[in-house]
Amino acid sequence: MKYQNKQYKKTKNTFDMIVICGVCKYDILNYEKLGKGNLLRAHVSRIKESNTLLLDDLKCPKCENILGHLIYIKEKDSYAYKMIRSKYNTKIW
Repeated sequence: MKYQNKQYKKTKNTFDMIVICGVCKYDILNYEKLGKGNLLRAHVSRIKESNTLLLDDLKCPKCENILGHLIYIKEKDSYAYKMIRSKYNTKIW
């Protein structure tokens, strides 16, 4: 089931990226990536839709693999997921 994010806002110079579980290859997030480089933090305000509830840790609903931990960023006064490397894959949409 797809959950729409209520905090999502469109930003300039971004591209769509799909975050996939590294174990079972299940689509987790539809994310708007800003800039080039690896996905280290997934900001909650840039997540378009997800297959999981965005409450605590970012987990795969199929295999319960933990992909990231919820952190608070003081400078921006917002929340983000600190992604764990080698637990997920990304695909540009």
